[in-house]
Amino acid sequence: MRNGLTIVAGMLVLGLLPLVLSSYHLGIVSKMLIFAIFATSLNLKLGYTGLASLGHAAYFGMAAYAVGLLGLAGFTGFVFQFGAGLAAALLT
Repeated sequence: MRNGLTIVAGMLVLGLLPLVLSSYHLGIVSKMLIFAIFATSLNLKLGYTGLASLGHAAYFGMAAYAVGLLGLAGFTGFVFQFGAGLAAALLT
């Protein structure tokens, strides 16, 4: 019961962050969460299974590169960039 309340409280805090933070701080928090997901996947692969593999970094890097190129070209819509990043990672 307590674990469920903690998860709900955390989701509520994350949901209210865009209303409280400036765009700069929101970008920093977004990057922190993205790198936390990446670190968690590395911990899952290396910590629990004992297999040293950085192959998932190729998917992360390819999606980041595709989104970066789209941002330089002027395409700044989240849905468009998310789809392109996902497609680039799938094609890797």
